[in-house]
Amino acid sequence: MLMLDNYDEAIGNYRKFIEINPEYENGWNYYGFALTRLGKFEEAIEKFQKAIEINPNNDIIWLEYSNSLNELGKIEESNEKLQNAIDISPDLGVE
Repeated sequence: MLMLDNYDEAIGNYRKFIEINPEYENGWNYYGFALTRLGKFEEAIEKFQKAIEINPNNDIIWLEYSNSLNELGKIEESNEKLQNAIDISPDLGVE
């Protein structure tokens, strides 16, 4: 869905999906990611927080959460979330 760059449609589909399966962390994560593509960072953060409640050990969700905070100029908080991602996966971003 996200590969098509139709983020409005993706958001609608993810909303329906999490109504059916509210405990699927990646549904919340993808929902948040689609929101970031539309510049809706505050809304995206809410979705990432829900995903983290379900699985606090998903480094990618922490990374997306950090990116959204960074976009809002919340640098210190962004760095804290980034550190959470690194703590989970120390090699994150290392090639």
